[in-house]
Amino acid sequence: MFVESPEDKVTKSTAACASFLIDGIQAESSASE
Repeated sequence: MFVESPEDKVTKSTAACASFLIDGIQAESSASE
């Protein structure tokens, strides 16, 4: 049985936040062109 460690949850949430920010930055830069 595998149990997620707190570090795994933090890593996943950080990765999700980073990808969300990148999507927003790309959308803004493409909209400004």
